[in-house]
Amino acid sequence: MTGTSTNPGLALLFIPGTLFWVLVLAGIFTKNTFMIGGAVVLFVVTAVGAITIKARASSARNAERLRVWQGGTPGRARIVTIGTKGGAINGHPNIDFDLEVTLPGQEPYRVQVTSLVSKLAISRVQPDTQIDVRVDPGNKLNVLIDAALTPYGYE
Repeated sequence: MTGTSTNPGLALLFIPGTLFWVLVLAGIFTKNTFMIGGAVVLFVVTAVGAITIKARASSARNAERLRVWQGGTPGRARIVTIGTKGGAINGHPNIDFDLEVTLPGQEPYRVQVTSLVSKLAISRVQPDTQIDVRVDPGNKLNVLIDAALTPYGYE
């Protein structure tokens, strides 16, 4: 994959971030405390807005995972390869899987999935291992690995 991807939410923080520093520096040089106060208010409003947006996005991702876990088609997957780009939450690594998914009555197919894996389950997610999965009935590329392999489950 070539090129770079950008996060539009981060790009939108550029304008208030720049305006914050303009107000702070202008307030310092003109000794205008109202400009500095305005900059602080802008910072707080931007921070609260950014946190709110991230929390809503996280909640939506969790709701989507729960929907797939509860209503998805159970299947099995063979782990073809695993890898990581780094990153962990509370010591649990974020793992990139290349899976060969098999659903009842269908031909196996390959899919790539990234999932947080419990550090206690790392030995159970090695290449050529079979794991349980749930597949979104509306999108067979939306696959969740077995909740027992994740540190927090899906419910």
